Amino acid sequence: HPKTPLDPTQLQQQEDNNAAPVTEWISWRDRMFENQLESYIEFVRYWTKRYGNEKRFILSHEALILEESGRGEAQRLAEFLEKVPV
Repeated sequence: HPKTPLDPTQLQQQEDNNAAPVTEWISWRDRMFENQLESYIEFVRYWTKRYGNEKRFILSHEALILEESGRGEAQRLAEFLEKVPV
């Protein structure tokens, strides 16, 4: 199991709303990790089946923000968007 929360923004919201303590979030995360991962896998399968390779663009956030690859990734995105009908 991961050692850090899966959704840090949820932790901030909990703290802001005086909701469940961090220990409860960690407990939920540990119990639900496999279920949430399976849900994400189904999400990806749905969208990859719905749109063919020519209508789909996969962009890595990490590659986009890295200095050595960001410019090229932004260019790839721009070229893909130019082909999308308005």
